[in-house]
Amino acid sequence: MARLTFKGETFEVDAGITLKKAFAQLGIPFTFPCGGRKACGKCRVVVKEGQASPLCEDEERLLSPTLIQGGIRLACCTVIEGDLEIEAFTSESGFLTETGAPTLLPTDGAEGIGLALDIGTTTLAAAFYDMKTGSLLKEYSALNPQLECGLDVLSRIEFAQKEGGQKRLQELIIASVNGFIEDFGKDVNLLCVGGNTAMELIFAGIDVTPLGEYPFTPPSLLGTYFKGESLGLKGVKEVYLMPCAGAFMGGDAIASALYGGMWGAKEPTFLADLGTNCELMATADGERFFALSAAAGPAFEGGEITCGCGSVTGAICKVKSLVATPEVETVGRQKPVGICGSGLIDALAVGRREGLISPDGLLGSYSPLEQDQRRINLTGKVYLTQTDIRKAQLAKAAVAAGGEILLKKLTATPRKTLLTGGFGKGVDPLSAAEIGLFPSPLTEEIIPLGNGALKGTAMALLKNEEREKAQLIAKNTTVISPTEEREFEDIFTKNLTLGK
Repeated sequence: MARLTFKGETFEVDAGITLKKAFAQLGIPFTFPCGGRKACGKCRVVVKEGQASPLCEDEERLLSPTLIQGGIRLACCTVIEGDLEIEAFTSESGFLTETGAPTLLPTDGAEGIGLALDIGTTTLAAAFYDMKTGSLLKEYSALNPQLECGLDVLSRIEFAQKEGGQKRLQELIIASVNGFIEDFGKDVNLLCVGGNTAMELIFAGIDVTPLGEYPFTPPSLLGTYFKGESLGLKGVKEVYLMPCAGAFMGGDAIASALYGGMWGAKEPTFLADLGTNCELMATADGERFFALSAAAGPAFEGGEITCGCGSVTGAICKVKSLVATPEVETVGRQKPVGICGSGLIDALAVGRREGLISPDGLLGSYSPLEQDQRRINLTGKVYLTQTDIRKAQLAKAAVAAGGEILLKKLTATPRKTLLTGGFGKGVDPLSAAEIGLFPSPLTEEIIPLGNGALKGTAMALLKNEEREKAQLIAKNTTVISPTEEREFEDIFTKNLTLGK
């Protein structure tokens, strides 16, 4: 046995196991973006003192000499060989600089504290409100701890099918919310939760496994209330789960549509909620809706991209030029630590514009780049590889093809696109149009909403009328399965190109 000290607490663990396994055994939330496959180098910890295994080849490959000199190790590689004290690596904190929650919203005038929670596949965003005044009191955001169980929705449904899997997923998310509440320091009268259907079912403790097999029928579409105590929440009186429209059209999409004013809209409107699981929704009359879920994968949120990261401090969020000396901007204007989704879309657009990337996504074909290099350097330590470009193309094609299929269902073509999602507010509409992220009619007016899911969830938290509107949107939405459309494969393939 050995003693492991982490965040000021000491635990008894088996010697000879990795930190990853120790965290799992102890129930300590810790994010492994690549699932612990020693592929991303992002499960970083600082070894303060004690007995740990020597640096391995994977760590030497994934960590820079500077990080290694600073005592940084990877939790997926480091074996506990005796008493060990570690701490989380916080120079790239894993926390968003802000959640995008509205600072003031209309209310019903109820007393107490309210909490709006957006459960993203990759990130969590929470906003505490004064239920009476509608004032934002405090906001939190962090990586979704369920990442250790899988990068996307389908992998988590598969994890839930294992013995104790769903319970583990629920415990991870509940622990994070309890952490937000504990830090805030006051009890919560109402917690309003928005997320994709799987995330909401897991949160509510409802069997999510039917979403993993045909016909993908969810046991509940929610839009219901629970007692906080029954879910394992501490200091929460009541919980409301946003209504979902289908197995893969969740309460987060409904919340975004609510915030975007799509119920009762006077003109045809298209909504794109960009993230690991992209939800697309459209209406021609503000009363009937068509929607589909595009499995874009985690590329837009930094997953599976070599130097990818979330919208954390230091993330490259804008790319203005790539030739000669690259010109980039980072979140918080801090030293670059990686590239997030908005930066990735910019990099693709600028790469095409400056001739570094061909229309079919090949690096070097229009430039003096050596073929064996196959990368574009953004800064000294942040770059994009040919594989990264391919991952981004697949994500882009999924969104563009979904949009094209959706437009065929409408009686009138929208000219306005509402862009939301974890990085929605940061996406440059021009870059999105240049790489063909959406069908051309939808690029005439692109309006970034920021985190529409959190904003809509906050609206529903504070007014019962908004909860009723959310129910109406969900009830009147027809969900389409892209893969069941005869033309999907051809449309998807066509959209793999990066613009014209």
